[in-house]
Amino acid sequence: MKILIKLLFNKYTITIVIFAVMAFFLARHTIPERISINKKLADCRSELNSIRFETECKKDTINRLQTDPLFLERFAREHYRMQRTGEDIYLFHE
Repeated sequence: MKILIKLLFNKYTITIVIFAVMAFFLARHTIPERISINKKLADCRSELNSIRFETECKKDTINRLQTDPLFLERFAREHYRMQRTGEDIYLFHE
């Protein structure tokens, strides 16, 4: 029992406990705050990756629109409901 009391009131133990409390609760960026920041950072990185993927798809579409006339015609028909002369368009709503 005396050994336990000596250990608890040892100057090194008290210093470590005080430092841990200061680092956990009183620091500028506490540990719980760092955990939440890391989660937000991971979310932002995943969103950035999805935006990069979408940008690459858009660049590919732009490149195909500039180089492939059949793709340009198909794109215009699908997105802008364009038609050739003398052609009828039927729209089906799901």
